Amino acid sequence: MENNKHDRRKFMENVGKISLGLFVAPFLKACDKDMYDGFVVNQKHCTGCGQCKDVCYYSAIDLPIPTTFKVAQSNCVNCKLCFNACAYGAVNSSPHTYKIKESECKECGQCLPACEYGALQISTKSYSIIDENCTRCRSCLPECPEDAIYINTPTYDYNINDNCVGCGDCIPVCNNQGRAISYLVTNYYVKSLNCEGCIEKCSSRCSQGAITLKYGKAFIDTAKCTKCGDCLAGCNYSAIVNAKVGINQNKCTDCGECSYVCNHSGIDETVTDDPKPSQIDQTKCISCGACYKVCEYDAIPVAQAENPGNPHISEAKCVSCGHCKPACPYQVIEQGNSSAATSINQDKCTKCGECFKACNDEAIDANIYTAKIKQQSCNKCGKCETVCPEGAISEM
Repeated sequence: MENNKHDRRKFMENVGKISLGLFVAPFLKACDKDMYDGFVVNQKHCTGCGQCKDVCYYSAIDLPIPTTFKVAQSNCVNCKLCFNACAYGAVNSSPHTYKIKESECKECGQCLPACEYGALQISTKSYSIIDENCTRCRSCLPECPEDAIYINTPTYDYNINDNCVGCGDCIPVCNNQGRAISYLVTNYYVKSLNCEGCIEKCSSRCSQGAITLKYGKAFIDTAKCTKCGDCLAGCNYSAIVNAKVGINQNKCTDCGECSYVCNHSGIDETVTDDPKPSQIDQTKCISCGACYKVCEYDAIPVAQAENPGNPHISEAKCVSCGHCKPACPYQVIEQGNSSAATSINQDKCTKCGECFKACNDEAIDANIYTAKIKQQSCNKCGKCETVCPEGAISEM
């Protein structure tokens, strides 16, 4: 009998435990949900505007320092991009104006790529080379700032031939270039064995009186002799030996000056032409016109681009970004004065960061702080999710 009472009591206890468990389980589950489900802030999207903090009744948003944006005046060019990006009218901007000094503009077009808005109205010029007019003087080469000019440069080979009388006129001009010409035989002299003593023909040709008769033979006074070579034609016995010069090919710069000054056709010039014509690389040319100004042979014509007109900046297209000003190599783009500097009204600013994103010149100083949700204080009301302009708050 005692055993039956004990078993019945045990049975009732177990039934009670099971009933209690079934009754309490939903509440425990709900408690568990409250403990682990909630809202979280996506730190990549949060701009620290603080709107979620303002609507949170439970002080569950942790944002000790709000984000601030301000204009760095040293970088700001008053381009107005941040002004256009702000939907709340928090940016005050009075943009600069830019203009081109027409009288000084070279119409080189170097500023054109800097303007992405097509505001620069410049009719650029292009230059080319007429190869048949080019004398290959190369005066234009050092004037080109972009190394855009190629001059057809033939290869020359200069050699002394038998017509050389040894006058030496070629030596001083070579000294200015490569010092490649020097005397092999310095002075004129007479071969006594060949001379017949008939000095009338040779002496009559010497205008300097340098040839006289000495010991029955012709004698040349080197102090008077100018090495003109006129006496050579008067001697029928090849008794007069003229001076000789030679060219050191290792020192020759192929300048051709020796050939120009030689009056006796004593220098042979061999030319191998370069098959590539003289030309201006249009991909490098900046249309500065420096080559055109120094060319004396009309070998560099100028062509005006379509729609010629005075260079100017379209006010309708210009956004006052200022990028064209440093792009001009001649500093002919000048900046006008604005009435006020760009600034951000902190009372209107919502910390959305759109001005920061729009600025191309790093002129917006941003101190961005992000919010965090204290889960132990959060009541999961969802108001913060509703007011977040960036969609940075979501339920876990």
